[in-house]
Formats: sequence, C-alpha cells, structure tokens
Amino acid sequence: MIYDLELRSYAKNTNPIKLLDYLASSFKYKSEEEWIAAIAEGLVDINGQTAVAGDKIQKDDLVVYTVKNYEEPDIEAWYNKLWENENIAVIEKPADLPVSSGNRFYKQNLINLVREGEDNPTISPIHRLDRETSGLIVFLKKQFSERSIKENLSSILDNKVYLAIVEGNFKHDVYMLQTKLENCEKPPIPYKTVISEMGKDAATVFCKLASTKDYSLLAVKLLTGRKHQIRAHAAHLGYPIVGDKLYGKTEGKYLLKRKENDILTEVDYQELGARTHMLHAVHLEVLLPSEDRLSFDSKCWSDEFSNYLSLFAPWEEKLQKFIESSEFTVCEKY
Repeated sequence: MIYDLELRSYAKNTNPIKLLDYLASSFKYKSEEEWIAAIAEGLVDINGQTAVAGDKIQKDDLVVYTVKNYEEPDIEAWYNKLWENENIAVIEKPADLPVSSGNRFYKQNLINLVREGEDNPTISPIHRLDRETSGLIVFLKKQFSERSIKENLSSILDNKVYLAIVEGNFKHDVYMLQTKLENCEKPPIPYKTVISEMGKDAATVFCKLASTKDYSLLAVKLLTGRKHQIRAHAAHLGYPIVGDKLYGKTEGKYLLKRKENDILTEVDYQELGARTHMLHAVHLEVLLPSEDRLSFDSKCWSDEFSNYLSLFAPWEEKLQKFIESSEFTVCEKY
C-alpha cells in the first residue's frame, strides 16, 4: 500500500520555539539537514499553512509533516463483529494486525478498520492485544452512564483466557506464576517486559491441555493485565511461545531485522517456528449492569495455528473445564 502519509502533532511547549527545534524533538528519525530540506519542499504545515524555516511553534499549534509515497507493508486486515449493544462491540481480529497506528502501520490497523466499518470515528478498544496475537477484543462505542464503569472500563471484562503453543513439554498440569513485571527500554530492543522488583504485580495461570515431545498446548488465564504478560511469563518459565520474535529463543534478532525493513525470509520463519507468535485470545466474559454474564469464544486463528493444533490429542473439553474453574488445585509461586 502506497500513499501520502500525514504525521500530525499538536505542540505542547509552553514557550514559543523554533520550528526546526520542534521537529527535531518530535520526529527524531531525521537530522536537521533533512528537516531543512523537507521544509524547503513544502512538506511541513503549521495550522494548515505551508511552513518556512524561520517559523516558531506556539502551544497547541498543529504541525503536519507529509511523507510522500509512503509504503506500508500489505498485511491481512479484517475483523469480525461477534456482538454489540449501545455501549460496546465484541470483535475478533487476525494475527499480524496491529490494534493501533504506528510502527509503519498507519492505515492498516484494527482501530482504523473498526472506525470505518462501524461508521464511528470515536470507537476505541477497552483493552489491547499485541500485533501478532489473534482473537477477542472489546471496543467501547459510547460511554456508560454508570460512573464506576466510566472510571474503570476493564471492570466489565472477566475470565480472559488464551491458547498458547509453546516450545517444549510443559512439565506442570497447572502452574500459577506470580512475579513483578516492569517495562524496560534498553537498546537495541526498544521495549520489553522484564521481571523486576521495581515492577507491578503480575499473576498468570498456565494449564497444559496437551503436549508432544517438542511442543505444548497451554490454556492461559490472566489474573492481572500487564504488557506482554503471557509472553514474558512463558519465556521466564523456559517455554517461550512458538514464533515469538521478542521473548523466544532468537532473543530479538528477528524483531530487530523486521524493524529495519519488515522483510523476513522463509529460513527466518523456519527458525522462529511460525510467521506470527502462536497466541490466541480464545475466551472472555463481559459483565454489564443490564445483562446476564456474557461469554464469547473465538476460533479465528491462523492456518499455522491450526496446523500446530493438529499435533495434539483432543483438548477442547479440558479447555472448557479450565475456563469454568475459579480455583486451581496445583498452584506454585515463583
């Protein structure tokens, strides 16, 4: 997909600053010389007017930088709407579709697709899924009248369960891992969730549904909701999710390669084990004041995910028992 991309930024500086200084601090991927050239080409606007190098930026000014012939990699971009009422919509998404814009995907992302498809420019997700995680996600269409829900939208979500295909034969039937997790920005990896006493409490329950010598199919229940929680906890236990470019055995090598040019080879994918990481949001429940508890399940996983599932003995009945469980007979604390 090739188009002219407009990058918008509202100035937050209290005092007037030079346009070049503002651009250098807001869009750090270009040098001052490159910004001078972009301004000379008429690619920078301030409040709808073509900018010149001597302009100054005031608080709340709208600065727009146009990237001509921007090339966005083509990906699978669709969603299914499973249920809706006046406040929310329950949606499922494919693997490899980012939820929000950025990281090269400004048009092909779930929020854009849903806003266009539902003709609602303000509909937004209540929670998040990673780009490569498929399955269920809930969107807010209109604010609830109940103040308690307004202030804590996640309170209406319950019993979030995922299917994960991990490397190795998981040695526990049920295992609850409790740690503290912290977001870490340490070069060359721009973001990663790590176990740290400086972090926030995180608890994840893993249940082995089936296994082979090389792989295990796990049902995973989130008791807290931290960034990359399942992926970080699975890797910490020694069972990284198949295809995970950040927490898997390749230790970020292919994440960095993709970040550079978004091109991975078939040999790369063979080492990773899959084109996307094998994690699927399979079940969640919604608690609404005017409704009974609503349960939703998703099977919109990829062909690769289906191929891995075919390696395992029947597991659906065990998954359903895990979904219905509220206490875990075998719980171990890290």
